[in-house]
Amino acid sequence: MQNKNTVLECITKPSPFHLEENWKLKIENQNKNCTHAEIDILMSKGILSEIDLEIMKLLAKFHYVNSFNITLALKHSLASAYQKEHYHANIKKLVRAGVLLKYSFVFNDDSFSSGSPMSALRFYSLSSGAQSYTSSFVDTPLAKSNLSIDYQIIEQLATNQLLIQLSSTYRSSSINYILNSKKAVGAHLLNINAFIRYKITSSKSIEVFLLCGRDLIQSQRNLTARILLLFDWLNHHQPNHPYMILILLESLPSIISTTKQLNSHATTSFRCPVYFSLDTNLLLSSLFDSLYQCFANDETSALTIQKVSLDFK
Repeated sequence: MQNKNTVLECITKPSPFHLEENWKLKIENQNKNCTHAEIDILMSKGILSEIDLEIMKLLAKFHYVNSFNITLALKHSLASAYQKEHYHANIKKLVRAGVLLKYSFVFNDDSFSSGSPMSALRFYSLSSGAQSYTSSFVDTPLAKSNLSIDYQIIEQLATNQLLIQLSSTYRSSSINYILNSKKAVGAHLLNINAFIRYKITSSKSIEVFLLCGRDLIQSQRNLTARILLLFDWLNHHQPNHPYMILILLESLPSIISTTKQLNSHATTSFRCPVYFSLDTNLLLSSLFDSLYQCFANDETSALTIQKVSLDFK
């Protein structure tokens, strides 16, 4: 049984996938690309190993992943003989070669020497040459990322952690997903961070429409607009299976603020319940045991967060 203090500490612990108003992303590499020919040379000399190729495949699939989730993903994709406690040496080698791009947070003045605090988070993506190289041996390579706004990249990073942990918790054959699914809603284009289909049994499935938001004001505004567009789209399209709307956020206060924003709009025509989850919840338990709903008290109108667990048996 999990210690209640441990659970509370994890829930209240800040998400690593956090972007401040005055921060932006910057690539740390000196070498920012590795050509096909250079990768072939590294392969022929044995400098790139099976582990390195598995890391490249993972990044070709998700675009952005941090070292923690690289370790988690490889725990389930690599043979036990190849597994390590961590893959820092492999990542460092791939960054130095220009196969991986290493991202960090800097201030808008572009100064690494500023005395103000920055996030310790570092994460990685494939360089353009490596992205092209891996497309030949990845079954379903992800289309080249068109994310150009920093908070959208952080949203995808948090989404990727959920998907990696979801795949590691449940049988890989029971989880299918599409990253950055696009839906036309009138004159608008709705971006769904991930569309997930969880196959519970051979005859029973549930579909999850996942939207991710961050505490950054621009992200919150964009999230509210996307949730309302999703309501509109679902009012006119009936999914093929039972479904749920899942909002991935940073903290419990974010659940309150997002619910307030939704309640301030005319959404009474849509009755599907909205579920929330937090980045840090998934470190303790599986997705469907790490959910919240937010309700308004009929008498006081105060919002209350309730933890829920979904049983699909």
